[in-house]
Amino acid sequence: MLWVASALVIAASGVGVWLFFLAKEAVGRLEAWVVGWRARSGVRGAGRVVLALFVLARVYLVVEAFASLREVPVAVYATPEWTDLLPHL
Repeated sequence: MLWVASALVIAASGVGVWLFFLAKEAVGRLEAWVVGWRARSGVRGAGRVVLALFVLARVYLVVEAFASLREVPVAVYATPEWTDLLPHL
């Protein structure tokens, strides 16, 4: 569940930032609205929360990838039989 949540946070943050900048370029009035909204709502705090979530999700996925290597099945180390039939250089 945490892996899925982390992957969704990472994907959603990328799509969200992309949509924001796409809309910002498409609509000139959005720039003035964003400046006013930042002044009213303190978006710096919100931006830091999004950045912190993104960093935590990335760190979790990297740690989970290495932690999952502790319990790999023995079959991972077996050589597949089909490679014996292919010519090698």
